[in-house]
Amino acid sequence: MIRPAVRHLGRLLLLFACWTLWIVLAAALGLQIFVATHHEMAVPRPVLTALERRLSFAGLRADFGRTRLDPTGRILMEDVRVRFQGFEEPILVAQVVSARLGLLALLTGRLEAGEIRVSGLSLRVPAMFSPSGTSDEVLSDMDIDLVPRGERLRVPYFSARAGVVEVAGSGDLLLESGSGPGAALPAPPLLARRYAGWTRMAASWLAALSAVERPVVRLRFESNPDRSLGVAATACADAVRLPGAAQVRAYGVRAEGRWRFRSPDTSVVLGFEAARLVLPRVADARGVVGTAEVVPGNGGGWPVTVRRVAIAARSLYGSGIPAATPFGRFDVAGYPAVSGAVHALVWGQPVALTGTANAATRVADVDFQARIDPAARAFLETHRFKGISRYLDWEQPIAAQGECRFGPGGHFQSAWARVAIHGLVARTVRIDEAGGRIEFDGSRLLAPHAFARIGADVAAGSFAQDRAGNYRFLLRGRLRPLDISPWIAGGWWPDFFGNFAFPAAPPAADIDLRGCWTDGNKAEVFLRVDAPGARFKGLDFDDLAGRIFVRPQFVDALEFAARRGGGAATGRFSRTFSFAANDWSRIDLQVRSTLAPAPILGLLGSDGQAVAAGFDFPVPPQVQVSGFFTGPGDPAGSHRRLFIRMQSDRPLAFHRLPLDAATLDARLDDDDLTVENVRADIAGGRAEGSGELSGPAAARRLKFTVTLSDVSLPRAVSAVAGLAGKATAAAGKGAVSRVIGPKADVRVNANASAQGDFGDPYSFHGSGTIDLRGREVGELRMLGLLSSLLRFTALRFTAASAQFIIDGGQVVFPDITVTGANSAITAKGTCGLENGELDIRAKLNPFKESHALPQRFMDLVLTPVSDALEVRLIGTLAKPDWVFVNGPGNFLRNPAPGNGVAPIH
Repeated sequence: MIRPAVRHLGRLLLLFACWTLWIVLAAALGLQIFVATHHEMAVPRPVLTALERRLSFAGLRADFGRTRLDPTGRILMEDVRVRFQGFEEPILVAQVVSARLGLLALLTGRLEAGEIRVSGLSLRVPAMFSPSGTSDEVLSDMDIDLVPRGERLRVPYFSARAGVVEVAGSGDLLLESGSGPGAALPAPPLLARRYAGWTRMAASWLAALSAVERPVVRLRFESNPDRSLGVAATACADAVRLPGAAQVRAYGVRAEGRWRFRSPDTSVVLGFEAARLVLPRVADARGVVGTAEVVPGNGGGWPVTVRRVAIAARSLYGSGIPAATPFGRFDVAGYPAVSGAVHALVWGQPVALTGTANAATRVADVDFQARIDPAARAFLETHRFKGISRYLDWEQPIAAQGECRFGPGGHFQSAWARVAIHGLVARTVRIDEAGGRIEFDGSRLLAPHAFARIGADVAAGSFAQDRAGNYRFLLRGRLRPLDISPWIAGGWWPDFFGNFAFPAAPPAADIDLRGCWTDGNKAEVFLRVDAPGARFKGLDFDDLAGRIFVRPQFVDALEFAARRGGGAATGRFSRTFSFAANDWSRIDLQVRSTLAPAPILGLLGSDGQAVAAGFDFPVPPQVQVSGFFTGPGDPAGSHRRLFIRMQSDRPLAFHRLPLDAATLDARLDDDDLTVENVRADIAGGRAEGSGELSGPAAARRLKFTVTLSDVSLPRAVSAVAGLAGKATAAAGKGAVSRVIGPKADVRVNANASAQGDFGDPYSFHGSGTIDLRGREVGELRMLGLLSSLLRFTALRFTAASAQFIIDGGQVVFPDITVTGANSAITAKGTCGLENGELDIRAKLNPFKESHALPQRFMDLVLTPVSDALEVRLIGTLAKPDWVFVNGPGNFLRNPAPGNGVAPIH
């Protein structure tokens, strides 16, 4: 019973399935016949209701111009407009929207599209959100394919235009989870939530893109595991003109980066490159590459906000400066405030810059480290310091480190740097090494700490210069003044310092030098100098030191000291210079010296040499010199006015005349030399006198006056004999011994005055007196050898006086008086100066002055014949001899009359 029942049930079920299949096939056939006959049909209302419901959940509503369902099961919607609820302006307008739906979705009313295509889509900004206040298109002519795959939405392809930009791309988007009647629209969830902000930003982007020529953008969307949206973008353009006053232009531009949308401040690192980057009238870069970190803009102008930029180039040429491989990093997050660093090779030398700037005000502070190549001189010549090549050049790169400041508008304010220079040429002066700190404020150049080396010259100090070329050096070191002559215009500097030489070493100097590069007449120099081994006008000194104030027309040695041997000279002098005559005009001097006078007086010329020539100082005397010289530049011509005071308390000689000490005053008045207040210790006594040397150099005349007081006669005669010549010097000493006696204590007082040709001792004419006093002025033996036994017959003299006349080569004695204790003589005669020949005749009054009985007796005996007695001094100073003319000895030996001369023994 059971088996037949089961078979019956099976047949009933099979019959039901067959009829059901036939019914479905018949319905399908009918539907196909309907579609085939009608080609389209309206989209089922449940589908549209489901779409409207899902848009309402996103705060949107849609209007469909026309909808249809094609035979393939694809829904076609034309003139679709999507609005925000409560707004009349559409945000999305599409010409055609096509979606492929499954049969089950159509029957059940569920909106699950297998593929969506949109053509002619435009994305718009409502007027209330638009920066312009009108409805603007952000995207236009957009075609896009969408393929949902669960929670992901594939975008196989899309293209659009955003202003002038052609945009194309593809990608994969992550959708929000959920399905069913209330599920969200299969679109990026960020679109609905952030549409207002994105479209405002997009509208501002489009305004900025007007400066881009033929831009093309390729986008690739990616869904990240954290459900954020990533976009990889590549952009190209033929040219880009950045807005703003800078007017930056880039050519052959390409940029790429990846953007991750997660928060409003999401950052992106963009890589970019440009074949050429131009900042008109400022810089031109080739082969530019770099990166930039950006975040979405705030809709205020720029499409993005740039935080940091790194940029490099193959070459850069800016303001006449060539740079190779420049590289820079900049932080522009606080734009217009910018900070960064730049490195480059400028003229082949490394340069590094770091600093901050404000792009709006163009205020900037820049720190730099650089090596400045000599090629930079041409740039300075062209752009800022015209004519610098006449003043400055360098052979090796200058190492510099410092800072520059620029004020509002980019105007230069100040700069400082520490520099090191080798091979610098400043106004033709080669400086082997220099360095220090340099400051410049646009009008004044200052080097507060500087040093320089010129060969063996080394100086350190400060330097300042203003825009007009006025400068000031404050230097301390060792420096030869002539080494810096090209720095001082005019010939006055070498004219003065050319008198000095420093063969041993540069003098130690402390210098305050002021002047003007273009006007040497403004120069002022205050100089303190100490120069060992110095030379002045060919005369070597152990050391020269002093303080000197120098102007082009005036030199004032406020004080100086010169050492030579064991002596020294101190004093001051001044020298003036005439620009009109281009020569010196006057020298004033005051000098105190213990130097050997011959070389020092030789500096005064021939007259100084003449004064010094007659003196021999084993120990240098004390000399004071004061007065002035006028030179070719003086309107009154060349003149000399000098006062010389010389004092020596040690033995010396004047024309071989030995002196124990001497002082004198001399006045030089042009060619006339007057010597006054001459005082000398000579032969145990004192000599005083004066003299005048006058006339032209070829015919100089000497006039002198001399007085001797209490002089030892033996020493004086010996000294005076030495003046007559070497041949008579020894003879004079012998004569004194024979006539007076070498130990006789005879003192002389004398005076003389004469004048003649200077340099010719036998041309003088004058007169004088002489007075001798002593116990043994002389002795005359009346009876020859017998007078040795009969002492009363010897004539002894204790005083003598005479007048004399200097007559060229001889001295004439017109009146000689000799007296003694027992005798008296009156005489006259001559003495030759050149050969020492004597011829003096004397009348004897023997024993006239005696009071003793024998002498009185002899006087009585000889009185009758005393008038017939005559004594004669003959021979030469080398061999003098006393003889009687017609004396008693002659009568005894030669009774015959005649003129024979009998010698006195």
